Amino acid sequence: MSYPLYRNDLKNWCVEKIGVIGPGIVGMPMAAMLAYSKIRIGQNKPAEVVVVQRKSNTSGWKVKSINEGKSVIGGIEPELDRLVETAVKDGILSASDDYNILVDADVILVCVQTDKKGLEPDYGPLFEALTNTAEVLQNKKAGKKPLIIIESTLGPSSMESIIKPFFAKYGLIEGKDIYLGNSPNRVMPGRLVERIKRSDKLVAGLNPSTPQMISEIYSNIVTEGTLYKTNSLTAEVVKTFENAYRDVRIAFSAEIANYCDFNNINFYSVRDKVNTLLHQEDKASNSPNEVPSGDF
Repeated sequence: MSYPLYRNDLKNWCVEKIGVIGPGIVGMPMAAMLAYSKIRIGQNKPAEVVVVQRKSNTSGWKVKSINEGKSVIGGIEPELDRLVETAVKDGILSASDDYNILVDADVILVCVQTDKKGLEPDYGPLFEALTNTAEVLQNKKAGKKPLIIIESTLGPSSMESIIKPFFAKYGLIEGKDIYLGNSPNRVMPGRLVERIKRSDKLVAGLNPSTPQMISEIYSNIVTEGTLYKTNSLTAEVVKTFENAYRDVRIAFSAEIANYCDFNNINFYSVRDKVNTLLHQEDKASNSPNEVPSGDF
């Protein structure tokens, strides 16, 4: 059974609190940018953004750091430090290690890592976050339907076959009690804020209306890229193909680089020449902060 979001529901949608689980290279810039943009949907007051960091001996320090207006991402990240400092100073961004703070959230971004075990995905950290979230949302206000957006990478069909049944076990039915969406991240360390602003991004969901809801939120931060509305399976497949294509290109380039090194050939000169002949020049051969956009 489906529970569509009717036009009047979207018209009356009010976003007072946005939760972001996991202040890593995805969650930290997303939270800072959402808070800094002062999102107003259904009310005049900017939506509060709260970051949730699980209690941890190694990462627990992030809560205090964020609440002091400091980014928890190391290295050089243009704009991020300023966005965090400003948003905290304005009283819009904060952090906590207590999942109960999400009980009244209208939107929850799940930005925890997904890795792999052998040839299978490792969803351990993801399901730790989802379990804590589901337990809290069992006590949500009657009638409230929080939008849960999974930024973490998922294998094809995971939203329908794994995530949806998981929440159902807690009495949280997709489309009736919650809305489940996914929007695979496309960040790059060293250019986190820039990549979120400029990269095209898929916004997807199990309910046909969920992509529109995510777009309403993300259009405030994806200001120079295009948001493509689609269904969850399409987003999962596209992300898988994108990752596979990238990995194959990296592996191929590594083999060519090894061949060039063995034969005393300058790999970067070869790379630049090939891309010039293909009319796909980029600056990545000379700058580690540039995104390779050439064909080679």
